[in-house]
Amino acid sequence: MGCGISHPPGTTKTAGPKQGGAVEGVDSTNTRRGSPGQEVVTTGPRTGKEEHMRAPIIKEVDQDGKVYYLATYPADADMGGLTIVCRDVGGTVWVKTMADTEVAEWKKSGAPNMSWKTFWRAFTTAFVRGEPPRAVATTGNKRRLDISLKSGKDQRLLLPIELANFGTDANLTFTYFYLPFLDSYTLRKKQRAPSEDLLEATEANINIWEARTEDILASIDQTVPKVEQLRSKARTANQEQLESAENLEKVEKSVRKAKKYCMHGKSVHHLDGLYNEGGARPFQHLKWSKEHEPALIQCDEALLKVITHKYENTQDKAPLHISPTDPAVANMLEATQDREVTMKVLACLESLDDIHFNPFELDKLTEGGALLVTAWALTYKYNLCSQFSIDPYILRNFWLGVTSGYHDNPYHNATHAADVLQCTHYIIGPGKLSSLVRLKKEDELAALIAAGIHDYDHPGFNNSFHTRTQAYLGILYNDRSILENHHCACVFEMMRHPRYNILSSLNDDQKKEVRDTIVEMLLSTDMGNHAKIFSQFRRRLAENPEWHSRREDVRLAMVMAIKMADISNCSRPQDLYLRWADCIASEFYNQGDAELRLALTVSPFMDRRKHNCDFSKGQISFMNYIVLPMFEDMAQLLPCLQSMVVQCEQNKSYWESLRENIPPLLQGIGV
Repeated sequence: MGCGISHPPGTTKTAGPKQGGAVEGVDSTNTRRGSPGQEVVTTGPRTGKEEHMRAPIIKEVDQDGKVYYLATYPADADMGGLTIVCRDVGGTVWVKTMADTEVAEWKKSGAPNMSWKTFWRAFTTAFVRGEPPRAVATTGNKRRLDISLKSGKDQRLLLPIELANFGTDANLTFTYFYLPFLDSYTLRKKQRAPSEDLLEATEANINIWEARTEDILASIDQTVPKVEQLRSKARTANQEQLESAENLEKVEKSVRKAKKYCMHGKSVHHLDGLYNEGGARPFQHLKWSKEHEPALIQCDEALLKVITHKYENTQDKAPLHISPTDPAVANMLEATQDREVTMKVLACLESLDDIHFNPFELDKLTEGGALLVTAWALTYKYNLCSQFSIDPYILRNFWLGVTSGYHDNPYHNATHAADVLQCTHYIIGPGKLSSLVRLKKEDELAALIAAGIHDYDHPGFNNSFHTRTQAYLGILYNDRSILENHHCACVFEMMRHPRYNILSSLNDDQKKEVRDTIVEMLLSTDMGNHAKIFSQFRRRLAENPEWHSRREDVRLAMVMAIKMADISNCSRPQDLYLRWADCIASEFYNQGDAELRLALTVSPFMDRRKHNCDFSKGQISFMNYIVLPMFEDMAQLLPCLQSMVVQCEQNKSYWESLRENIPPLLQGIGV
């Protein structure tokens, strides 16, 4: 590549190292055979060059309104040395040609720790699709280029180089921009042993190509000024458009200020008017996430009355899904929209105290109301409405609003919220956490709310994606527990409206305590904080077995409860667990697809192309390193939870038995 390059009068072509000569960083004993009778060095400055620089590279760079054309290629036909060329729209050409020794010294000055393969990959990436080299300054007959090399995940190295001014002769453009491509093409054709007829035809056309090149150069000289004129007009038009947009924003701002709403008989700003409307609000997180428009589900008031009766009357042990003998209960059942569906809903709720609870079935029966029904049942089961005088109308509005704020994601949806809510109750109630740490009623209320809202308004893309794409929420929350902060803030914002303020009947001290607990529990669900929280729990577990005397111990136990519930899918019966595994894979692959479109590195276990080899590994690793260690320690604190550890081990064994024969995803998104 770049072979046969002629140099303009008055310049000297820099010779590459002689065969067998010593070059810094080159082991001359490791060679490969080139053309007959010739040895070509394959380590040192030439290592990896042929792999990453298969042909000369040319790139147009628009820097601060000025256009440059850059080209780079090996200095000779044996992949030796390096040539870097820069041409501006005025036709001035700057050139730097280096032998292998010079390339080695240049690399040593700015990227000494890079391997040669990594160096050539980073170098060509800068010219092809990375951050382009920048023309920094012109001093005399020298022009400096700063070449940005990406090293590692986020680290970048800056490698400057000075190019000599070769002048404005049109032949320079031909010599340093067109001829290397012709030479590379000719060399490649020879290496592929073309037919004699094709070779003769190609040689016969060289004169024609050279003549056409001269015509093209002349055309370029005529076209470049016209293009520059068009670019100037485009920049002017763009500036005018920006000014128009700014003026439009000023007008809209004036309109918004002038527009008023009425609240409590007073004229208020329109944003306060939005608060007056209340409920979940639409928020377009990312252009890659599915747009979500909150909509309230249909609520069967009679069904809620039946559930209220069931859990208010704790003395009545008879399950309501069996034909009731009480005429009043029978009348309530008849008043529901569909008695048969109501009986099935009540049957689902019979497993509320069991790890076999099926939120999928409940969500199907209630047409998206699993979270509302589960939260309603648990609120009355814990006698919280009576304890805090919570208005059932506000209780219903609150959970309807929360449900409508959950997106239709494959995994992080209202069904998942119902699942986590039920498991949090399972740990606190049947799991005996409440009695161990002596939870107050304020703690129980906070725990149920935190579990139900913990993924509110989740866009289906994780914190890492928000950080890597510099999304709005990432900027807003400084890349710290981005989504967890958002879930919490949005719900408390919704609660500012009296119609949704489930804490309105509490006194100020109770409100503060409940809010503090909710915030701490919600933020703990960020897996980025898992190691820190789990280490703290393990240290405390090894200390005094008494957990109720210190408030920080109580909070830590509640935090561990919601963390355990959040990843409890692995401890559910296998049929439920596999459905959840399918859901999380669907959501992960959606993010992986977006990362591919953005040319980002696909996050671990989010590449649908690797489903067959990676999915089981991801599940097994997650259980081994996250789920089982935490569940085993929680079972040490609460022996009633040992069955969850056993079920998790069984689910892990399922994947270990499959290994190379992973089934396609249930929803048909597998590869």
